Order: sequence, then structure tokens, then C-alpha cells
Amino acid sequence: MKQLFRIVLTLLALMMSAPVSAAVIGTYLQDYGRGQGRIDPQGADRLGGQFVRVQENRPVADLFYASFNFSNLAGAVIDSIALTLTYDSAGPARNSAEIWQVNILGSQPGNINSDYNGILFDSASPQTWTLSAATDSLTNDAFSAALSNLSLGFTFDEIGTQGTDNFRLYSAQLVVNGTAAVAVVPLPAPGFLLLGALGGLGLMRRFKSGRATA
Repeated sequence: MKQLFRIVLTLLALMMSAPVSAAVIGTYLQDYGRGQGRIDPQGADRLGGQFVRVQENRPVADLFYASFNFSNLAGAVIDSIALTLTYDSAGPARNSAEIWQVNILGSQPGNINSDYNGILFDSASPQTWTLSAATDSLTNDAFSAALSNLSLGFTFDEIGTQGTDNFRLYSAQLVVNGTAAVAVVPLPAPGFLLLGALGGLGLMRRFKSGRATA
């Protein structure tokens, strides 16, 4: 009987355990432009059919800004966050001084020192930047800020001298890696039936044992 109980308890543990997701736990995509299903990001940039032409020579309030919200992953253990941009005409190209960088925002908006910054290379598009605890430093805290807010925001800076604003951004994708929160799974109905049957077997055994000693 004890052996039977051990087997049943093992089965119940397997039934109640929730699967734990690993690696990619969230993927989010933004396609920019005027086309169907595409979005117009914040800022006064020029929209094409399948892209947004990012403009630098604008008041601060009119500059490009976009963000991803991943609050649906609250409770998860997040190991890293990867931002992938698909674009062209951002430089640096031969005989061109137009050079753009992405600023993945840290905890101090407007302070570029708290951001994670990466240079855009046309030849690398689609280009990915991966943030983790290892990429944070004494000043740059973009990864920590993203975890704290469960969101990631980014802007762009034109750091070259030509400034022709040819940079066209087609899409941005955010991939969150880690371990998903473990959900509590209620005991299925068969589990209750199994426990009830075991209880009945126990009562029958006691009844037979009592009759044998009478």
C-alpha cells in the first residue's frame, strides 16, 4: 500500500507541475510606414509606404521615439533583451559623412550617458544589439531600466557632419530571453478522483483488518 501511495504522489506531482519556458519568452515587432498594418512612430519624421525616414534637424519634441512594452512578462526571469533594426541609408558609407547611432534609453531620459549606444552600419542590416547585466556600466543602465519599467525605448542621433537625413527605418523587433514565470496549475479532476479512490481503498483495508482481529 505504501508503494502505491508513493506512485500516486509522483503522478500527482507530475500532473500539477507547470512547464517552464526557457530561451525566448517574448517577441515584439513594429513595422513602420503608411502601408496596411504599419505604424507611425512618435516624432515629425517623413513616412513612406514601408518605412519612416528619420529626421535629425528637428526640435527635440519632434524627434523619432519608439518603445516596446513587455509587461506581460511580469514575474519572469529576464536574462537578455535583443533589439533588431532593419534599415538602409544610415551610413557610414564611402565618401559620406552621414552616420547614425541608436540610443537605447537608460534611466535618465535626455542623458545620453545612461543610454546604450550603437552605430548603424548599412552592411549589417538587419542589425541586432543585445542588452544584459554585462552591458550595463557605472553610467549606462539601459538593461536595468528596461527590467524596472518592463519596457524599452529608443531614439536615434545623427553624429556625422553631412546630415542629409537619408536614413530609412523599416522595422524594429524586440526579443526577450529568459525563463517565464511558473504558473500554479490547479489539480485536475482526475486527480481528485484518484485521491478519492485511494481513500476508499484505505478505509476498506482498515475494515478488513478490524474484522480479522475481532
